[in-house]
Amino acid sequence: MVKIIYVKYRIFETLGGLTLPKYVTKKYTSECYKVYYNMQYKIAKLDKCAILLFLFLSEKMDNSNNIVHVKSIRTEFINHSKKNLGIDYKDDTVKKAFSQLVKNDLLIQYDTKIDYTVNPIHVFKDSEEKRKSILQSLIKTFNGITKTKSNYKKALGLK
Repeated sequence: MVKIIYVKYRIFETLGGLTLPKYVTKKYTSECYKVYYNMQYKIAKLDKCAILLFLFLSEKMDNSNNIVHVKSIRTEFINHSKKNLGIDYKDDTVKKAFSQLVKNDLLIQYDTKIDYTVNPIHVFKDSEEKRKSILQSLIKTFNGITKTKSNYKKALGLK
């Protein structure tokens, strides 16, 4: 969390007969993730729910870009969308959005139906060194596998 202290414009307070500017503290988040230039054409193909889900997952992913696709994460997204955006998505709509993200290689799906990685080619939450390490690890781990339902080869540009 980053705190910024500033003088509120034309607001003054009187203390002991002195008129002083009023100082205000504003807090901003310091959590962030990087978005790389090479994904705009993929985002353009998505419907609104999938785009919002991708942004939500990018915020929720851990520092290795991993997420777990379970009902609780979908429910959290549905509640977030309803509260903050005024959009009431159904669970089936969110499931379809997950599928769109996998189809467009923004999410890497593994053979299990719940383990995903937000594609580090497009978005990453940690340092460039860690991003390089994660990409090398993904390529090394999956390079020899031939029978898999995962989209990792296509997502990482290995196909």
